[in-house]
Amino acid sequence: VYRDAEGDVDKTVDFFLMELASEAVGPTDGELARVAWLPIEEAERTLSYDTERQGVARARQELAQR
Repeated sequence: VYRDAEGDVDKTVDFFLMELASEAVGPTDGELARVAWLPIEEAERTLSYDTERQGVARARQELAQR
């Protein structure tokens, strides 16, 4: 749950581990303040929430097993 101008909002965030096909970024729906491709180590340091960092750590573990 987070709060916006209209009150509390329930939100689900899904993470996907994908292979990069292009670094081009298209238009977004306005919800994102910024889009960036980062090395995984930098992404872990940059993320705001523990759950996001945990998701990236899990992706790093998955990649290490490949």
